[in-house]
Order: sequence, then structure tokens, then C-alpha cells
Amino acid sequence: MGYVYSLIHQLMENIPYHFISKEEFNTIFLRMERINRFIQYVSENYSGRVRLSTLAEKEGLSISYLSHFIKEHLNYTFQEYVDLVRFNCARRLLRTSDKRILDICIESGFSDPRYMNRAFLKHTGMLPEAFRKHYGVNQNIATLSSIHSFQQFFGLNESLEILQDYFATQ
Repeated sequence: MGYVYSLIHQLMENIPYHFISKEEFNTIFLRMERINRFIQYVSENYSGRVRLSTLAEKEGLSISYLSHFIKEHLNYTFQEYVDLVRFNCARRLLRTSDKRILDICIESGFSDPRYMNRAFLKHTGMLPEAFRKHYGVNQNIATLSSIHSFQQFFGLNESLEILQDYFATQ
């Protein structure tokens, strides 16, 4: 326990911090709840039409204020965030299913295959077909991927191949 106390003491001495009032805490808490409602709204509706105006109406806010709020707290514009969620869904489906590209496009909420192609070029530097060929279909990672994350999980064989490639280049 002595080491733990010593560590906490060192952190308190060397890392800047400040205490917040109850009002500040409540303000931060309300903002976090609003962000969570936004993320949940996009998660539940990304495969269809997602409108900022609908969410602004639900929240009782102006479209302009909500747009700035999202950009300030997520570092993405509303449309960038929706496109990112759609891209992550499409990426996961390409990795975990053998569905046609057009079906994945529709299921992910892209209105047109060109938009999905543009998203893949932006985030991976390749088109969806090339992405699927490069990474292949692996049903084992279906339940581990998230539509909100670039994080990928690999099986044992894939992990060993990645490590071998890494050490071969060192």
C-alpha cells in the first residue's frame, strides 16, 4: 500500500489538476448526457436518413448550436461522424460477411456506392473490393468489432502473421 500512496502522491504533485464546483460538474454531466444521446441516435439510425434537424428538435436546440456542440465535443462535424459510423459498419461487414458490396453499402446507410468508395479511399486508401481482398472475410471477428471504432481483433493465425511480418521488416 505504501507504493500506491507514493504513486498517488507523485501524481498529485506533478500533474496539474483543479477541483470543480457542483455547478461545473452538473454542466459537464449534462453535456456528456447530450453527447451520449447524439451517439445513440446515430447508432440506432445510421442505416437510414440521419438528420441533424430531427435531433435538434428532440433536444430543443437550434440546428446551428447543436452542430457547433457536436464539432466542439467530438471533433467531427455531424456529417463526418455519421459517415465514420457508416464506414465502420461497412468495414466490419466486409471483414465478417460475404455479402455483395452493394448490399453492404445499403445496409451501412450509404445512399450511393460512390459515397462508400470515397469513405474507403479516405480512411484506408483503397476501394471496398480491394479492402476485402486484402483483409479477407473472417467470421470470427464479427462479434468483436464495433461500428464506432477502427479497432480490429485478429485470431491467433492472423496475429502470428502480423508479428512475423513486423519482425521481418525490423
